[in-house]
Amino acid sequence: MALEAAELSDSQNKIATGASKYQQRLKKLTDKHLKQDGYLFNFKVYEAAEINAFAMADGTIRMYSGLMDMMDDAELVFVIGHEMGHVVKEHIRKKIRLSYATLGRNHSFLSSHPAPDKRAERLALKLQ
Repeated sequence: MALEAAELSDSQNKIATGASKYQQRLKKLTDKHLKQDGYLFNFKVYEAAEINAFAMADGTIRMYSGLMDMMDDAELVFVIGHEMGHVVKEHIRKKIRLSYATLGRNHSFLSSHPAPDKRAERLALKLQ
């Protein structure tokens, strides 16, 4: 699931080439950490003004050039470590499990409680 999400996200964003100053900088900061704590990380930069970074459960980490423009290397290392921490501590997997559990509980609740009749819908339309 994470791989598909990463591929979709990558297809919707402009990825910095290996020769770009952004990718070169990220490579310099992350090269020694591609494999860490049993995880394989995949770092790329999206060339966009957005100030953001994110991680996916499979070790995909993406940074936006807008964030890189406003931070020095020490600050970026902190952000990179933060994103790696999400992967290693399995925060993403836990959120997905929680979402599925909540979805299942809500579906069960909604199935056991009949939908309101059409009178409520008509009354709501009149009030608009």
